[in-house]
Order: sequence, then structure tokens, then C-alpha cells
Amino acid sequence: MSVSLRRELVLFKLLLFSRFTKPFLAFYLILVISYYFLIIGASHGAEVPLSSTVGLLTVPVVVSSLLSRVFFTKSDVDFLFPLPLDRKEILVGLYLVSIVANGLFSLYFGAFAVDALGPAGFAVLIALVLLTSSMSIALAAMKLRKRLLIATIIGVWFLSPLFGFPFSPYSMFIGYNFAYALLALLTALFVFLSVKNLNELELLSVQGQTQSSKVKEISFSSGTPFVAVLKRSLSFLELAARVNYMGVSTFKTFRINVKYLLIASTLISVVYYLIVVHLGNNVVLQLTIFPLLTFLLIYVILIFAQSSFIFEPLWLSFGILGPLRYARYYMLSRAISLEIALAPFSVVNALLG
Repeated sequence: MSVSLRRELVLFKLLLFSRFTKPFLAFYLILVISYYFLIIGASHGAEVPLSSTVGLLTVPVVVSSLLSRVFFTKSDVDFLFPLPLDRKEILVGLYLVSIVANGLFSLYFGAFAVDALGPAGFAVLIALVLLTSSMSIALAAMKLRKRLLIATIIGVWFLSPLFGFPFSPYSMFIGYNFAYALLALLTALFVFLSVKNLNELELLSVQGQTQSSKVKEISFSSGTPFVAVLKRSLSFLELAARVNYMGVSTFKTFRINVKYLLIASTLISVVYYLIVVHLGNNVVLQLTIFPLLTFLLIYVILIFAQSSFIFEPLWLSFGILGPLRYARYYMLSRAISLEIALAPFSVVNALLG
């Protein structure tokens, strides 16, 4: 074994265990293996819907397109980059660790490929891991709008077998074996672009870039204090979350226009209604879609709850209203705005009985 290869392996081990502990990796692998047996056992003797298989396998591809970024921890900047190592070796090590991270994320979805294709499903899983890891680096320097466009195009392309389109990387699920070669070529293309991009990639801030935006002014000149607080809460919703990915901890804050959130929740609820109506009795669907949707709804509510008062100019608000009175108005108005945002799901559940 050459000295450079040995050094790269040591560096890879250092980066890997600085992001994931050994107990976590062991626990996660046991969890995934158990999940594989659960999916395969639940679908034994029953036909897994094509829409479930193709749809779930498309999720990591779209997510990697939208969340493209190379993550550096603060310890990387403070201790790793000053080491007398070639920058290319460090970036290659980070690339290999990103493959492991994306692999952990994609293992969950790969269960459906293995169940549908048998041993050939492992080839799809390996290609999926390499593809998602490479996309995260190849598209890292692009703006969000371009990544959104690429994610939409790729998502539609990967979902096209549901409409009988044969020239898709996932058309092997409808009987076209040349899709394996197509998936391999697409993976090789993004691997090449990611390796090429490693040499040109500058150190990206883990905090992200700030974006300027125009804020619509709201008038509070008339109405009662509660109406003023409610008007503000119905104009936009605020989200805050602490994110930890590969050892990188960041605190993100967002403001979302209520009408856009209502449109998004309406579209998602319509898709949810169609899935339940057509595939509601499927065992595999009950093990995936229903728990996932429940988790997302609970997660959204928790995010709203934990971000309460984070954005509030309390020094100004408490000067106008008493703290207890303002807190009551604020929490009630946020509850109303959240009920409006999630109202489409309530309507759908009422229709489904």
C-alpha cells in the first residue's frame, strides 16, 4: 500500500468518526437491516405498487439536488485545513465521507429497489448513493433557482416510468433492462462533474449566504391590539430550527408567506388524498406514507412551537402591552395561523372519514 493511499485512509477514518460515532453507525445499520426485513416480509405475497417504489427512490435524488452543499465543520477549518496536506486530498476525503452520509440516507429507500428487483436492486442502491453524493457537490455552487429547476427536471424524469416512459433511469421497474446502463451513465457523469468541481470549489460557509428580499409593509394604525397581532401572524409564519448534518451545527430562521404555505399544503393534501383513495389498503403504503406524513405534521407543529418568540421584538411589544397579555394574543394568533395553514389536511381527513 502506497504512502499516499495509507494517508488518505487515515484521513477518511478521521473525518468519518469526527462526524459519526461508532455506536451510531452500528445502531443505524441494525435499524436499516431490520427495516429491510420488515419491508420484504410485509410485501411477501403482495405486489408493491410501482408508484411507491419509484416515488420513494426519487426522494433522495430530488433532496440532493435541492440541498447541494459541501459541509465543513469548524474543526475542519481550525485543525484540518492548516495541516501540511494537499488540499485535494482533504477534499477527496470529504467527498468520500459525503458518500457515507448520503449512503446512510439512501439505505432506507433502497429497501424498495431490493424488494422489487431482487439482487439487482443492490446495484440500483449503490448507483443511487454515488449519484446523490456527486450531485451534492456538482451542484453546490449553483443558485437555489437553478437547483430547483434541475431538481424538478430530474424528478419528473425519474418519475416518468409511472407514465410508461421507457427512457428513464428507473424504467427497469417497468421491464426495460437498458435502464441499468442509463442509470450508470448518469451516475458516472455526476461523479465526473463532482470530481472536477472539487478542484474549483471554494470553501463554502456553513452558515449559507444571506439573501436580500423585499418586505411588504403592514399597517397597524387601526383595530384592537389582538387584531394587530393576528394581522401580523396571518401575513407570514416564522420558522426556526437547529440543524446538524455531518457534525455541522447551524441555526436557521425562515419567514414564509401564509398564502404560499397554504398553497403548498393544499397541493400536498390533494396528493395525499389521491394516494389514500387508490392505494389505501396496501400494506407497504401503510408502513411508509402514513407514518411519514404523521411525522411531518408533528415535526411542523414542533418547529412552530419551538420558534415561538424567537423573532419577536419583545423590547418593543412589552412596551405597548403587558407581557402576559401580549403572550396570550401572540400564541392564540399563531395557533390560528397554523390551523389555517394545515386546514387542507383537516378537510381531506374529513372526506376520507
